[in-house]
Amino acid sequence: MKGSIEQFWYRPSVMRWLFLPLHLLLYLLVVTRRSLYSLGFKKVRKPNAKVIVVGNITVGGTGKTPFIVWLSEYLLSKDKSIAIISRGYGGTSPSYPLEVTASIPVQQAGDEPKLLSERLNVPIIVDPDRVRAAFYAEQKYQPDYIISDDGLQHYALGRDFEICIIDGLRKLGNEFLMPVGPLREPKSRLTSCNLILQNGGDEWLENRFEVQPLFWVNLQDGEKIDLRTAKLPFDRCNAICGIGNPEKFSRTLQQQNLRFDLTVYPDHHKFNESDFESFSDSPLIMTEKDAIKCRAFAKSNWWYLTIGIEPNSSAITAIDDFIESK
Repeated sequence: MKGSIEQFWYRPSVMRWLFLPLHLLLYLLVVTRRSLYSLGFKKVRKPNAKVIVVGNITVGGTGKTPFIVWLSEYLLSKDKSIAIISRGYGGTSPSYPLEVTASIPVQQAGDEPKLLSERLNVPIIVDPDRVRAAFYAEQKYQPDYIISDDGLQHYALGRDFEICIIDGLRKLGNEFLMPVGPLREPKSRLTSCNLILQNGGDEWLENRFEVQPLFWVNLQDGEKIDLRTAKLPFDRCNAICGIGNPEKFSRTLQQQNLRFDLTVYPDHHKFNESDFESFSDSPLIMTEKDAIKCRAFAKSNWWYLTIGIEPNSSAITAIDDFIESK
């Protein structure tokens, strides 16, 4: 069912025009909601710290998490202090705000905040109420910058800089709003974003970044294999993927010259041991986000891929201009 919907979203079809009235109704609702905030009918609150929102206007994975890792490390290299806030999709905590530490299980934090916590030595605050999370982060840590993981449509939180990431392969699909298309907001929303970044694909936008595979990491013992100097001790394996855009992962594996059988799960799938009962004893590879949820029952021949990103010079210049202007 999901595959059929995505084919409709991302492949040319004259059938989409049958849904134009629904798209226009959704457009009116989305624009009205945003206007209520911009005109002051609904309250917008912002802490004193500079707020950077990293999000997208499409559903599915666009590369937000690796970009946030890069952006955080970049700001830290400029001697800026940061905190990250997230809704914590897929996690359930008995109370909020929740600070993500080593002792907080992924079931409470959500997979993306847990991944960020393991990759970065900065405060990670999870709360479905991003405004509350932002003020908590400011009160406790007084950061120079608060990065909101997603939240482009969370207008109750004021922001100083909006970064919208677009997948360079899928782009904006049929440019219709959900559920007729993949858009959370109309294409015109991009004109109000401070920086629009293209993730991979053919050159389309001025500002872009490329995903760079870095390491294979063993889930059991943490052994690292640097892709620049070595490769996995096998070339045939099983693979799993529970992310928003599994095609990206599949392409990356193909570029590594691996022969693999890929099993795709829904984004943020809550893996458990029974998911793997039908798998053979062959080596198993997965994304880092999936590995966060599989460590407790991982076998010795399970590996995950750590990735980084490389922005182009114009994207870095745009971020530098923002930092220096504030």
